[in-house]
Amino acid sequence: MGNDGDPGTASVIPHSLSPFPAVWPVSCSPVCPVSLETSVPAPLMSAPLPADRLVAGADAALIGLFETDLSTGVSTWSDAVYALLGCRRGDLPATLEAWRAQVHPDDLPGVRDAFAAARAGDGLYTATYRVRRLDTGAYRWIDARGRIVRGPGERFVGVVVDVSERHGEVAALRDSEARFRRL
Repeated sequence: MGNDGDPGTASVIPHSLSPFPAVWPVSCSPVCPVSLETSVPAPLMSAPLPADRLVAGADAALIGLFETDLSTGVSTWSDAVYALLGCRRGDLPATLEAWRAQVHPDDLPGVRDAFAAARAGDGLYTATYRVRRLDTGAYRWIDARGRIVRGPGERFVGVVVDVSERHGEVAALRDSEARFRRL
């Protein structure tokens, strides 16, 4: 707020792909330090992001998106899923079975159990497990989260994220704590 008590105005430039205006007035007050006041119509404010922008953003963040038709097992994978597997579109068929073939054998029973529980229960799926990269043969830890979308054309939709670094940090911390306890 200025010395004369009038609210200040600042320019906020949103991402270039945003459907919102390039400048949003910002008013400041002692009660609420920052509040956005826009003239954007409510329907535009609540409009979902177009699918191509959502996929582009997820790929940029290395978040793999997938959708699987459960009646056929055929999937659609974003480029980030292929990157996580160390391959390109066309190197591996986009199917549920092709994905499961990359899961570490020790982790596969847990992955199948989590999927069966999601199908039988509330439809929510979450699992952390290792997948093999096609280019190096190395395994990477991933978090997978998804949902069974019920009804005609039942499908499984979700995301996969490489968490290998975090998993390594947690393992190192556990090792360090174990060494400390032995002292």
